[in-house]
Amino acid sequence: MLGLEIGIAITITSMAFATQHQPRLSPREEQKLPQSTVNTRYHQQWEKFSKQIDKRIDQLKRSKEKARTQQEIDNLNARIEKLQEALMYLYEVSNSQEHYVLSRIGGDEGGLFFSKKEHAIGIQYVSKENFIHEMMHLWQYERNKIAYDTMVNKAILQDVYDEIQAYKMQFAYDPSSVQTLVEGMVITSMDDITPEWILQIKKATGYNNMYMYAQHGRVDVDMDSRIDRLEDAYNFDIAVVHKLREVFEGDKSYRTVWIRDLKFKPENNDLSATKKIHRP
Repeated sequence: MLGLEIGIAITITSMAFATQHQPRLSPREEQKLPQSTVNTRYHQQWEKFSKQIDKRIDQLKRSKEKARTQQEIDNLNARIEKLQEALMYLYEVSNSQEHYVLSRIGGDEGGLFFSKKEHAIGIQYVSKENFIHEMMHLWQYERNKIAYDTMVNKAILQDVYDEIQAYKMQFAYDPSSVQTLVEGMVITSMDDITPEWILQIKKATGYNNMYMYAQHGRVDVDMDSRIDRLEDAYNFDIAVVHKLREVFEGDKSYRTVWIRDLKFKPENNDLSATKKIHRP
């Protein structure tokens, strides 16, 4: 069941990559530093992926010089433009005042997760192209498009349009990682990545053919969406709609209701390390 309580946002601050590698810091040492410096722990990983995206852009530009049709050129231009966007998103999240964790894992699926060790949100990824996908979700989290519920340990407020963004980014980096995800629906360009296609993606083997995004909203929503829009997004699940009606009062925004409730929850008074990931 999709969780519906959400977290509180912090301001995004754009800062440049450090020009030199910084020594690794322990979580205790990081707590003594200004929040804007904590991402030095993962500086090398962010920088590595930035260079890999740059390299792929250069490869696509060379391919464009050899392209024979206008359609090929248009598709390559679209991929180049999307990867240039990826660099901007990567720059933003890697220089955020929020401390984000990066973790390479085995298996078939990555995703947002909460690191108890570092007391921070991050992404788990299984490959380069999956990193691009999950980095897009991290940017959505940074921009309050989605949230994370530590009580159920999953991202919440997700909709199919969040996945469209992420899969288009993944396609731009490596089309083959996306093209055959849905049986009988081969993706040849980013324009083929639609809500209908997203909803046909199934989980990896061993999940009884479960649809991966069955519980995602059908309308584009975020942390400021009002009750009527959220009901439209999740109207396929009556229990979710009932929960929404419990949470909301009048026409107040989701975030306003959450902040109001938080003030009366003494156990959540200390939010210094996790400003966006607790729920009331």
